[in-house]
Amino acid sequence: MSCTTFQVLKPSQVTTQVCHPTASYLAIRYSTTSANPVHLHSQMPNVKSMDQIPGPKGLPFIGTLLEYTRNDGWGFKNFFAMTQKRRREYGPIYKENIGNNRFVVVSTSQDVEIILRAEGKYPNRNPIAPLAEYRKKRNLSLGVTHSKDEEWKKFRSAMDKKMMRPHEVTCYSDRINVVSNDLIQRLKRCRGNDGIIPDIEKEINKYTTESIATVLFEKRLGMFKEPIEPKTEQFCQSLTKVLEATNEIVTVPPFIFKYIFTKHWKELIKWSDIATEFADEIVEEKRKQIEKKIASNDNMTRSDDRVDFLTYVIATGKLSRSEANVAMMELLFGGVDTAATTILWTLYNLGKNPRVQDKLRSEVRSIMKDSKEPDANLIEKMPYLRSCVKETLRLQPIAFALPRIIGNDLVLSGYKVPAKTYVLIANYVMGRDESVFPNPSQYMPERWLRGSDRQGYNSESRFQYLPFGFGPRMCLGKRVAEMEIHTLLSKLILEYEIKTMNPTENTLVNRLVMAAKDKMMIALHDLK
Repeated sequence: MSCTTFQVLKPSQVTTQVCHPTASYLAIRYSTTSANPVHLHSQMPNVKSMDQIPGPKGLPFIGTLLEYTRNDGWGFKNFFAMTQKRRREYGPIYKENIGNNRFVVVSTSQDVEIILRAEGKYPNRNPIAPLAEYRKKRNLSLGVTHSKDEEWKKFRSAMDKKMMRPHEVTCYSDRINVVSNDLIQRLKRCRGNDGIIPDIEKEINKYTTESIATVLFEKRLGMFKEPIEPKTEQFCQSLTKVLEATNEIVTVPPFIFKYIFTKHWKELIKWSDIATEFADEIVEEKRKQIEKKIASNDNMTRSDDRVDFLTYVIATGKLSRSEANVAMMELLFGGVDTAATTILWTLYNLGKNPRVQDKLRSEVRSIMKDSKEPDANLIEKMPYLRSCVKETLRLQPIAFALPRIIGNDLVLSGYKVPAKTYVLIANYVMGRDESVFPNPSQYMPERWLRGSDRQGYNSESRFQYLPFGFGPRMCLGKRVAEMEIHTLLSKLILEYEIKTMNPTENTLVNRLVMAAKDKMMIALHDLK
């Protein structure tokens, strides 16, 4: 294992050496311990111990647990607000104990870069316990989400090429355009006289579910059929129910949620079984079609616009039958809620900011001209559209924090943090750092445009904003999600004036992803 030297100008003004072969990043992950750990405190003067990191004292044995459990668990549901409060009280790094769990929270791009650059060969992640326990119960592979080391690498290498390379993803543009057109027609039919979509969250979830299915299987699920088939409706419902059940027990040890507080665990099993059965049927149906094609065509491994993702995975033969099924399910689950949440928050922000909405509409009109459908090349020419989405992800990030268990001793903000320490990268707090983002509560896409007043954001702050990750464990669905988001928004902005009708500010709540606390009230009025 070789060492890479990089210059960290702030806050330490020293050059540090960190052993790592690759840089990597993803939420809820830990890195493997290096074979040659680097004790950074021996290289740097005036380094303080971890015990000297400021933070709330808490009570013996339980620490600050009561702050999170009172008021029906307000602290856990609003952990992002707690990290903001702690930042104001203790500064950009603090430590805390909740029960017997001790962790450090960081909120500067310099510390984030040190953590991410120091990760090992296999940038592992902690499993989401309830989902991992379900996989074990049903004798399913842990998949790319929950696996580690060589197993993770096997899954990732089988999926990376087709999902992460821009050229590979552009072939899905036509499919997503068709689905987005179906959604727009559906919205026209279901909106009320006041323009409000009665259940816009459900409709957007249908769009992202249908879109990711066309990418994975080249199959329409029929989400916009009227009436929708009961089995398809139940599957769509199961995606939401699994997330809800998981969120209720994600902070609880498995022996407690499996044997003591079993209600949500039973719900998770019930709805996961429904989702798994539905997805398995789709995968097996597609597999039979693929195997027939492979038998008569030895060129099936070619990655072009005629080969959908499942065909590619099966034809390359890197995953077994059961592993391929699990991989498809993970992408199906992971590709729905994150993209849908970002779309909803962007519509919400546009509806509250007519100036931004008008500017975006002008850009899209000027680029689209006589084009009927926005493809990847046209979207690439819409920097303001992409900036609107970036600004949404700054204000309403998909995840409020990125947990890590660091693999080596590191120096963060002048403190030596030992290997195996649990660290939270507070990206909700970092997105509201006034020293990087002046007027941080203001929705201002201009701050992301090159050649303009970027309001403090620059290349030195790039680890301040990593909504989809960094390195080999970057979110697998990033490029497809961006295509879904940009395609739909570019169409809606040309069809409608968007208005946010919530009587009060809709705030965030942590439900695995950063969802809206209240129902979204979005009105779509025909443009005059």
